[in-house]
Amino acid sequence: MKKLYFLALAALLLAACKTETKVPVLTIEGGQVQGVTTDIPGVVAYKGIPYAAPPIGDLRWKEPQPVVPWDGVMQADRFGHPGYQAVHYPGGYFTEWGYGEEAQCSEDCLYLNVWTTAAGQPGEKLPVAYWIHGGGYREGWGSEPEFDGEEFANHGVVLVSINYRLGVFGFLAHPELAAESPHGVSGNYGVLDMIQGLKWVKKNIS
Repeated sequence: MKKLYFLALAALLLAACKTETKVPVLTIEGGQVQGVTTDIPGVVAYKGIPYAAPPIGDLRWKEPQPVVPWDGVMQADRFGHPGYQAVHYPGGYFTEWGYGEEAQCSEDCLYLNVWTTAAGQPGEKLPVAYWIHGGGYREGWGSEPEFDGEEFANHGVVLVSINYRLGVFGFLAHPELAAESPHGVSGNYGVLDMIQGLKWVKKNIS
């Protein structure tokens, strides 16, 4: 009886190992990163990947700068900070769309998320969808529950969603800020973040 029990236990363990999704460690701009499994077998998510340097301090109201490299393997298992925004009021955007597992709002918000399949072959080319959240340039976040990319990935589409600067941090126009810009303009920082995210995709998504 004991022998039969241990044989059954071993079979269950082998089956569990066989169906477990392996999450690859990827080398991207900035360093190495490892994602997490999702509720759909074979689909993995890389959450909270920085696509530019934190836009704080001297980089506030400046165009996005290159990613700050990190040591070791970054565990991309948590969504990054959404752009700083007003406290959400009852019945507003927050109530309508809910809130996910991300950290609280912050100026340090230039993070993106990638949902993909772990079963693809090396060199296989998949379509990529790039999601820019709404919210009138003043609220919202790229990891809102309704933007979850698991089903996209399950159907062979890589989904990338981003956070970007909002409100006065992303869209404040002022002559003194324009004078500091090498391009002589101001008030388009959030749009430049979106473009920087696209550049990240072009460099790293393969």
